[in-house]
Amino acid sequence: MTYPEIKAFFDDYVIGGKPLPFEEVLAYAGVNYTRVDKEKAFSFGQCELGYNPATHGLVVTGVKNMNDFGKALGYQVGDEIEKVNGKKVSAMGFRMYRQDWLRTVKEGDKVTISVLRKSAKGKAVKKTLKTKAFKSEVRLYNTIDFTSPANAEQLRMRKAWLDGVRQ
Repeated sequence: MTYPEIKAFFDDYVIGGKPLPFEEVLAYAGVNYTRVDKEKAFSFGQCELGYNPATHGLVVTGVKNMNDFGKALGYQVGDEIEKVNGKKVSAMGFRMYRQDWLRTVKEGDKVTISVLRKSAKGKAVKKTLKTKAFKSEVRLYNTIDFTSPANAEQLRMRKAWLDGVRQ
């Protein structure tokens, strides 16, 4: 009851599980799309973090994809972050703290993270993780930027997309 192309699209991208062709589609509007990219930047180690509802704190839930900075700090699964550079940080306030820190951090700055880590007997013990700030490889997901220079057709398509098509 519709165009055959629609069925092919559903077969490929909905039923078949192929990733959507963002690169191809966005290129029509002169937009470059990158699914995963890497760069050297400051970070808190790119370990996986979870939420502890009992304490409202951040908990390290995975270290598989941790970068060199996270390894230098020595995060372990189960660590609950209490303080960063002496400032108490909750799950709710971490994003804001991180943004401020990224704006001001310099190579060689001291980084101290206080965590609660379970001992062999299961008791929470305070542990201080320390290193100096340095840029390490971070993964960036789903980034876009505009093609420069874009051709006339890409600019027309981009304008219609961003301004909305008015008829």
